Amino acid sequence: MKTAARRVQEPSWTARDDTLQCDSVTLPLGKRSASLEAMKWFLAQYAWPNDVMYHYTSQSAAENILKSRRMWATDLHAMNDPRELTFGRELIAQRLKVAIHRGRNELQARFLRITFRLLTGMAEQSSCFSISFSEDPCLPHQWKNYAADGTGVALGWSIEETLPVVPLRMWAAYDRTKQRELVDGLIHFHLEWVADVIGEHSKTPEAALLEAGESLARHLEIASLTFKRAKWKAEREFRFVYRFFAGYEPAGQVFKSRFADDREKKYIEADFADLRLRRVIIGPRNEVQATRDKFVRLLKSAGYNGVEVVLPIVSIEDLDSAGLTP
Repeated sequence: MKTAARRVQEPSWTARDDTLQCDSVTLPLGKRSASLEAMKWFLAQYAWPNDVMYHYTSQSAAENILKSRRMWATDLHAMNDPRELTFGRELIAQRLKVAIHRGRNELQARFLRITFRLLTGMAEQSSCFSISFSEDPCLPHQWKNYAADGTGVALGWSIEETLPVVPLRMWAAYDRTKQRELVDGLIHFHLEWVADVIGEHSKTPEAALLEAGESLARHLEIASLTFKRAKWKAEREFRFVYRFFAGYEPAGQVFKSRFADDREKKYIEADFADLRLRRVIIGPRNEVQATRDKFVRLLKSAGYNGVEVVLPIVSIEDLDSAGLTP
């Protein structure tokens, strides 16, 4: 199954009356915004994925997803690499220290130290829940690890539709050099932004530093959610990430828990009713025709239209030779 070439990710910019809108954020025209301008730069560093992304899962989980039109987003603290969050934050702290040491003046150094404190506070007050996808439905180790050793399925979702609660849609970054470049690029972007707006007298120095510091801390926190160790690179992961800050959770948001592998895993149920399901791929260790027929019936009864139910695209031999993800 061939995949289309990826394109550069761009935020959705719309001019209306005297405002400029980017996704869910509105900005008066003619105003400078560190956060929006940084987000545009940040998203441009990533290629937007193919329009269909795959979630490997067991049959029972797939049946629940299709019937409820909801997917579980799991607390990132309970993901398969327990060091994942600290791994990204350690790199960011290191690069901030390097930038402070290289700072051209004490004002820059003070700005970066304040940003570091803001970032630490955000990390302590936030919780993040993630749904994992892959751009490739033909990965034997994914079938082995996440689709019940090939007895499950892969759900192919069109990820471009708007959801009721809009998640961050992010690639995982595995290369340490790329991760450093992203962090250094964000720091440089915000330092230049401060110099620009002060130079053009559109903001006072104090206002520019405060706005840029909040924006830099926010974007570094987002970046930390995408950094993974290189040994996971084969997963080619793309994430929907839902972030919450203590005391600012949306009204009615329910946080749940389950126990797996002898530990508690917190999760939320993400509404996927508006996301288009494009295909269901049957795992190779199933009774293929019976499983296909079951999912055809399930899709019809649940009200899905135009969904392909695809026969296995990897073999049992592929699974047996794949081994487990490190």
